[in-house]
Amino acid sequence: MRGRFHSGHAWHLNRLASSVYSYGVKLDAEKLLVAGFAAALLLLLALGFITYRVTGGLVEDSGWVAHTYQVIGLLEDAETAATNTETAQRGYVIAGDERFLAPYRDALPRLERDLSEVERLTTDNPSQQRRAAELRARVADKLALVGEVIALRRDGRTEEAARVVRSGRGEEAMNAVRQMIAEMIGEETRLLALRTEASKSSAVRVGLTFFLLTAFVFALLVLSYLLFRRDVARRKARARALRDLSLTDELTGLYNRRGFLTLSEQQVRLSRRRGEQLLLLFADMDGLKRINDEHGHDAGSRAIAAAGEVLRRTFRDSDVLARLGGDEFVALVTDTAGKGPEFFTERLREGLRRHNEQAAAPYAVSLSVGAARLDGTLNVEEAVARADELMYQNKRRKGAGRQYAEKLL
Repeated sequence: MRGRFHSGHAWHLNRLASSVYSYGVKLDAEKLLVAGFAAALLLLLALGFITYRVTGGLVEDSGWVAHTYQVIGLLEDAETAATNTETAQRGYVIAGDERFLAPYRDALPRLERDLSEVERLTTDNPSQQRRAAELRARVADKLALVGEVIALRRDGRTEEAARVVRSGRGEEAMNAVRQMIAEMIGEETRLLALRTEASKSSAVRVGLTFFLLTAFVFALLVLSYLLFRRDVARRKARARALRDLSLTDELTGLYNRRGFLTLSEQQVRLSRRRGEQLLLLFADMDGLKRINDEHGHDAGSRAIAAAGEVLRRTFRDSDVLARLGGDEFVALVTDTAGKGPEFFTERLREGLRRHNEQAAAPYAVSLSVGAARLDGTLNVEEAVARADELMYQNKRRKGAGRQYAEKLL
């Protein structure tokens, strides 16, 4: 009896101990479960907070990248507009025809718009604000000089106007404008590099955040990581798209001035390594003002786009084609067989002829062309200037603009 009592008592004690142990384990498991969920929740909250901060930083960085490209584009457009005033002035002094002043009149509101927008976009940057003010002053000096030359020519004082042009004052004023624009673009490029680096640092922080998450929320972290990486890829794609837009002319699909200068320098280096000859052809549309006057500016835009398409069909994919602004085009072509500018000019003439025969337009698309060879003595911009000069000589010789329906080239 005593043994049975002791045996039963031991059994109950064991059951009690087992129950207490199970209860304790259950309590520990519940605590662990609650702690695990709490840790997961904290990790998720931390992830959400960090992701929110980093995503906000990336959005801000992307916005600043787009902002920087916008400022650069406006500065380059202002430079193009200022160059157009000089080109228009030169054509007017030579020909005395008011139609040559169309680019000048178009450039004045463009310059004011571009400079005002640059001033607005750089209000956060005192150094850029100072440069913007100086740029406006230098542009004003350039426009004043252009206006002086135009006024002299209108008054019939042609020799005085030509003397002012030959004095080099206009070139000095334009160089001052270009120098200030170059300084501002340099500052924006520096800021762009900093903002790009900040975006990269944000991406690195996100990666470290994911690495430190526990296995409990691993699936959620992977999903969040993939979603975030997709977002980053979209932002980078948008940044690349913005860059492509900054290099491409919207109307023709050719490169713009910035794209041409970027690509042409690479082409020159590549051709020199290969020992290939390069030709630069500068083309200017004939009679565009008359097309605009008689058929409307939409027709003028279609004529410009058609000229760009003829250039694209005429030259090879490896050639660098661009619309520099207005009705001015440029082509950097590889002359591997040494055929010379006449061969490419004739090809362009034939392409224009075919286009005008097939087009149902009440006007013909015509171009005047000048060509310069990059033989090592000229850089790209000097070759553009030389070809531009030769183009105007050709335009004067053939009387470009007197009948835009004639197929002059």
